[in-house]
Amino acid sequence: MKILPGFLSAKRSLNPFRSNRSAQLLQQFQQQQQQQQQQQLLFLQSCRNPDENESQISCQERSDDVPHRPTPAAVMHVPVDEPLGVEKNLEKIRNLLSDPEVSLIGVAGVGGVGKTTLLKALNNSFLEQRHDFDAVIFASAFYGGERGLQAAIARRLGLPWEDSRSKMANAVRISVALKRRRFLLLIDDIVNPVDLEELGVPPKGPRSKSKVVVAARSEQICRSMGVLPEHVINVGPMEPCTAWQLFLRHVGTEAPQPCIMDIAKRVAGECGGFPLGLRAVGHAMSTARTIDEWLQSLEALKRSKDKLEREGKARETLPPGIEQAVLSTLKFCYKKLGPEKLRAGISYCALFPKNHSIPKDDLICYWIGEGILEGAHNEGESLVDKLKSFGMLKEGADPEQEVGMDDILRDLILQMKKGEFIAEAGRGLTGTQSSHYFEAAKKVSLMHNDVTEIEQLLQPSELASLNLRSNNRLRKLPDDFFGMTPYLRLLDLSHTGIRETPKGISRLAFLRHLDLSFTKIKSLPEEIGEIRSLVQLILEGTTSLTTIPPGILPKLTKMAKLNLYCSYSDWELKDGKDVAGENEGPSFDELKYLEQLTDLGITISSTASWEDFASCEKLTRSATRLMVKDCGDMRSMHLSTKFKNLKEANFSDCSFLKELEVGGSTADGRPEEAEGSKWKLSHLEVLRLKALYEASIIWAGVLTRECLPLLREVEISFCHELKDVTWVIQLERIERVILDTCKKIEQVINIERSTMSIRPCGLPRLRILAIRNLPKLMSLWTLPLSLPELEYVKVLQCPQLRSLPQSGTGENMTVIHGEKEWWDALEWKNDTEDCSSWYFQAAE
Repeated sequence: MKILPGFLSAKRSLNPFRSNRSAQLLQQFQQQQQQQQQQQLLFLQSCRNPDENESQISCQERSDDVPHRPTPAAVMHVPVDEPLGVEKNLEKIRNLLSDPEVSLIGVAGVGGVGKTTLLKALNNSFLEQRHDFDAVIFASAFYGGERGLQAAIARRLGLPWEDSRSKMANAVRISVALKRRRFLLLIDDIVNPVDLEELGVPPKGPRSKSKVVVAARSEQICRSMGVLPEHVINVGPMEPCTAWQLFLRHVGTEAPQPCIMDIAKRVAGECGGFPLGLRAVGHAMSTARTIDEWLQSLEALKRSKDKLEREGKARETLPPGIEQAVLSTLKFCYKKLGPEKLRAGISYCALFPKNHSIPKDDLICYWIGEGILEGAHNEGESLVDKLKSFGMLKEGADPEQEVGMDDILRDLILQMKKGEFIAEAGRGLTGTQSSHYFEAAKKVSLMHNDVTEIEQLLQPSELASLNLRSNNRLRKLPDDFFGMTPYLRLLDLSHTGIRETPKGISRLAFLRHLDLSFTKIKSLPEEIGEIRSLVQLILEGTTSLTTIPPGILPKLTKMAKLNLYCSYSDWELKDGKDVAGENEGPSFDELKYLEQLTDLGITISSTASWEDFASCEKLTRSATRLMVKDCGDMRSMHLSTKFKNLKEANFSDCSFLKELEVGGSTADGRPEEAEGSKWKLSHLEVLRLKALYEASIIWAGVLTRECLPLLREVEISFCHELKDVTWVIQLERIERVILDTCKKIEQVINIERSTMSIRPCGLPRLRILAIRNLPKLMSLWTLPLSLPELEYVKVLQCPQLRSLPQSGTGENMTVIHGEKEWWDALEWKNDTEDCSSWYFQAAE
């Protein structure tokens, strides 16, 4: 999670308890980061073992890299599926945890047997029972592997996470923080052995009061990480009675009729007691109402199992850690999905890297590009929800924005699609090596690799989808490559080193989706206009793009999505003059010819262009992402409800803008004087304001909680006329507020001085508040506010902020990151109580 964009830069023996490993790690780290790492090394050498006498450690002994105040709440709830049948194994783990001689425990079991449910249930059990741990930490390796584990541990400890920081640097920071407390670390989804010390977990010897529990698909993995055989708990399938209960829960509210009950139990029995299969089959059978449907499903499950055996996929040849019963039930559920677009939709997910958190917007965009969906984003959201309800997809790292796919299901789909699908995503490949990648395949995914060149095809292929996203060193495709791929429908070259649109691209008569975003292309060729089948053209972040020949955009009559956000901005005006005054380019009138256009990302860099654009109802209605920049002569701007589908708005570098008016509009564009409840920007999620030095925010009508129902992020920087942002109190879904270099802000939320009708209640979803360089800031807020999810506050260069509110933080302590000198100078009414809501982390 990148918390603060703009000013947070947020094999060998694997025995984790070898005493010399920490010294080796720190020595290497010191060589890379001399001065800073020397300080950390000295601290590590002077630290006492917290298990000896934690209470004797004074604040003066602590490093700037560890908290000066108590740690966050020891346990945080993690969402968990029905924890049925876990009681016996929970009791086994508790008994081992109570043994002072045991510091490392293993949980072993094949995929889909319920290890994750067990560990999550264990974590949540400490919410209601007494324990001696300062921190219970649940971390999964499913998303991001070891890097993801480090991020999860760091955030749980209140350490700012920065993607740019090296693994070694993060390990030292985590080690320092963990040294200071008794912890229970629960690590889930380990596929390959992990060196715990390389993650930053301090070595633990006998009688250690800190514990680590690791969950893996085999006992051998646990042992290779140092777990003794007698400390490994093997998780097996559910007992039949418990399996039946779980199955019924997922069949739905209507239990099978008595005449069907026996068949239903046999269907459940085919799942082999594996929770993953029971949930998936239960969902698949939730609409079955007749005996024939249940009998057909029972026979289909049996055939699925028999076919696996015939194909040589029996136990001894299955992928490691996978049981036949799990594969056969998932295969049954996959084939039972209907209509066909459900199967096509989940199949496409297998082209992403293994254990990858998939952004929902990207996935839906690909579905549309493939022709799985015709172009309705809402239909895509519905398809995602259905696949989640069927157990085919799960929540991603960001539950609201991303989804994930179980690696067992992914491997199964790729096996069924062998030859048709080639998914080599995220494997560190440097090239395709030979043209066999494309000759028989219909979909090829090489995203997130280091591919530098693509092999020339020797003969035409039936390739329909080619995804080369995030291959930074790829500069070009072979000449006449597209002549050998005439049926290509989806081409993703985003985040590559491409500097010009590949030659011959007009030969792709069936191309629906072309993504060149975040490349260095300087111009679009005339031949783009010949691809009449194009539905989605994505050019976001192409900051070097300066030339789009006039007349090519109107030819793309099927275009539904055009994304020029943070890209081309030299639009020709109505009088025939272009903004730059030099090169002839497209006008907004050309976009009016795109009758199918419903998703428009646009960049505007002149006042005249803004006036042209804002006067066109079709374009304002289609706009989903809007950037207005460098309009030096603009005096006022109105972001009206004509932009009813707008999701992201970014206004920057409009130096003389006096008023930014938000909300309400009439037919002629004038502000609406009716009550605020009559205006909405219903889809706006992100609002960024930068370098609007003289602007004030004016609300058209009354700002109520109904006006901006989805706004989740506000970022304001270099806006010197703002004195507070009290209006965010009306945003029920706001998650992040960032304020940077605003000279007149005196209070973040000032309910007392507000003219708005605001109830002093709170912000139920606010997680992050970041403030920097606010020289007049005196307080965050004064009246008590309910902020149950607040987890991180960053304060830098705010010299007048001398106190923090005692209440108003969440149920858990809130991490506050700032300068040590500032923290030490804070004034507290009661030093033992007022500061107890805050967990301080010194800035470097």
